[in-house]
Amino acid sequence: KEIDSKQSDVSSSLDEKESEITNLEKEQEQLDADIKSIDLQVAETSGEIREKEASIEETKQKIEELKAEIEVVKARIAERNKLLEDRARSLQESVGMDSYLDVLLGPQSFGDFVGRVSAVTTIVEADREILKAHEEDKLLLEQAEADLNSQLQSLEQSLTELEGLKEQLSAQVKQKQELMKKVEQQHGEAVHEYHELENEAEFLAQQEKAIKLEQQRQKEAAEAA
Repeated sequence: KEIDSKQSDVSSSLDEKESEITNLEKEQEQLDADIKSIDLQVAETSGEIREKEASIEETKQKIEELKAEIEVVKARIAERNKLLEDRARSLQESVGMDSYLDVLLGPQSFGDFVGRVSAVTTIVEADREILKAHEEDKLLLEQAEADLNSQLQSLEQSLTELEGLKEQLSAQVKQKQELMKKVEQQHGEAVHEYHELENEAEFLAQQEKAIKLEQQRQKEAAEAA
């Protein structure tokens, strides 16, 4: 009866331990799937980070190129301004007091006066149109630079967010891996305990068999007597 009771307890313990092992194995499978999934997210995030970094470098390069273009346009504008000032000075000189008196006193030179004024005025107006175009180009370039700077800020913000996400995912992987180690240890201990219970069950079975053989021998001896 004592052996039967022990066998019943061991059998119940074996069932419980087998169920525990099955649950631990399922937990291991789930953790493994979680780790693989997070690893994939980390890889994807790393790829996005590389793309953002490349875009940032490209945008910075474009900004530098635009700055250089703006400086060139500014230099042209300054050059053109100086030219306008020089021509305005020449115009003043060409229609100075002496010329004005010549026009008043010598009607024959009036046509020359008008021609000179008209020619210089035409050149100045043309220069002003070019200067205006240069100013417009400068404004467009500055607007493009401002847009790129805004785009750069947005890219850098996205990069910061992606790097934060990568850190979070990496932390999750680490947590899952630590949990996996614990579960693996629990699984190993459970399997060891299961084998010990199997050995105990085998020992009890042998005891039961020995007792039954002894009972049979005693019965046969009693019948022979």
